[in-house]
Amino acid sequence: MDVLLELLIKLLSLTVIMIFLIGLLFVMLISVVYIAGYVYDSIFGNSFISLGHFISGKYPKIKNIPIVVKLWRKIQPKELYLRYETPLFTYCFSYTAISLLALVLPNENGMGIIVASALYLLFYFVGMARKCGRNEQYYEKILDNNIEFLKLSFLPLGFIITVLGFCFTITGMKVQELPLDFAIIGNTYASLMNYNDETNTLMLFLKLIVSGGLILILFYVISLPIQVISYFVISVINYFRKHKAGYIGLSKKFLGIVAYFLKNI
Repeated sequence: MDVLLELLIKLLSLTVIMIFLIGLLFVMLISVVYIAGYVYDSIFGNSFISLGHFISGKYPKIKNIPIVVKLWRKIQPKELYLRYETPLFTYCFSYTAISLLALVLPNENGMGIIVASALYLLFYFVGMARKCGRNEQYYEKILDNNIEFLKLSFLPLGFIITVLGFCFTITGMKVQELPLDFAIIGNTYASLMNYNDETNTLMLFLKLIVSGGLILILFYVISLPIQVISYFVISVINYFRKHKAGYIGLSKKFLGIVAYFLKNI
């Protein structure tokens, strides 16, 4: 009976570990799938819809062809675009897609990862604007969704900074005086990972939780620069969407003045 129970526990542990690994692989690869959509949206947007309207206007009978009807239905705007509605995966697990971009870009002076990050954000925001920009309400909803997630994502970092700032103010301690010894953390983790008692199911789960937690924290930390830049970009987009009238009017006056001087040269 004890042997059967032990086998059952090991099977359950293995199942949980497999589910965790599959889930981790899924969230790591989903940004790769997403960036394919961003690139497609950046290049084509809703161009095929405009082309379809043009062709159907020239050749109305084409609307009666079954295969054309099916294709037309597939390219119609959707009510929900997951690649723009799930910023958790877009930002926190973006490193997989960025690394893939960096592999195909020339890496001169270690700038490949920076250029890949810039391209990732460029494809994301251009693709979002081209795919969803025509629907003002939906576009605004997506931007609000992104900004709300970024605010939520910054909370842990803000909390840590606030607590440290409070401690430094009260104690007068400086950053360089903090008793941080990362070797202790590394040694503790190594000791945990080197513990090989396969009969201790609790320890196996602890290893899984610690390893998974560290991987998620790593993904979060390396995504922070992307998140900060995205927050700035979305804030700028929202500002100009709300207050663009004045700037457009000023630009028109400037162009009118330039045109007037060019005529009189």
